[in-house]
Amino acid sequence: MLQNPEEFNTAVQALFSAQQQAILAGSAAGGEHLCFVGSGRDEEDQYVNMVVANFLQKHQQYVSMARGGYAALHNLLGSHINEGMVDHNPKQCIVCVPEIGNLSDAENGEVFRNTVEGATGDSLFGRLSSVVKSKSSEMKEKLSNYIKNEMNVEERHVSNTDRLGKRYRNMASVFTIGDDEEGEDFVEQSDDEKREVISLDTWLKKPEIVYSCQCRDLDNNGFLHPSYLLVMDTHLYILREIPKKKGMAIIQSRRALASIVKITSKKKHPDLITFSYGTNEDTGVRITNRDRCLIPTAGEATKIVKQQIMKVLDALES
Repeated sequence: MLQNPEEFNTAVQALFSAQQQAILAGSAAGGEHLCFVGSGRDEEDQYVNMVVANFLQKHQQYVSMARGGYAALHNLLGSHINEGMVDHNPKQCIVCVPEIGNLSDAENGEVFRNTVEGATGDSLFGRLSSVVKSKSSEMKEKLSNYIKNEMNVEERHVSNTDRLGKRYRNMASVFTIGDDEEGEDFVEQSDDEKREVISLDTWLKKPEIVYSCQCRDLDNNGFLHPSYLLVMDTHLYILREIPKKKGMAIIQSRRALASIVKITSKKKHPDLITFSYGTNEDTGVRITNRDRCLIPTAGEATKIVKQQIMKVLDALES
């Protein structure tokens, strides 16, 4: 979807075509509702979530996702799995034998091939298999890279040349809006609070919060984690939810607003925001760390972050 949008769009059109043919043929499998079923494991289902989100953003009607995915269906059928699921193979099943159904299997195509084996030529998956190839490996390795491709910036916001006073020399007190740049991945760590476990309810009620929103934190391996972005008077926080501890999160990132030297987004993916931190030196901006977040309300969030940064700069200047 990200690396090869044309191939993704072709697969989507094939899905709609097969759906329409099934409806016209009066097939029991035909219908207007599209229900996506993932594996039931977070590391793989994040890609399913992205596909579903893409359909919803395009206002596609009757789209749903089976909570818990294949694993939940498998557990629901229980001892009746062989009667209730056609072609269930306990030797290749990721629930029956979890160790053979890890992400690496999906990357090398084993899961894809085993699923296709035995499928009839006129089945829905059989039709799609001719145009859809497994992209798991590329997604894992290159998901974060698509924000680094060149783009033309049509609108100029705040530049680090706007303030040239000595007060801002050697300080991370200015920022720009521009292209994402090629660069190294940084160690995922906060300024001074690493992996502290906190209560989301308590933190979201803090009176010093200027703005908060849900987002997905993108790590260096290309995985997205459900998180919250918090903007306070002087700091920006990213709270990453703990999957197995409902209502709890870790402080994944704590950054001084004055350390933000650049905020960037992609023209084709404006909701993926990169916050770059560093210092302004005589030789230019030196970036020391980055946070990348997929923010549904990116426009509103970045506007408030910029406003709060300017307030911090004004306070430092006075």
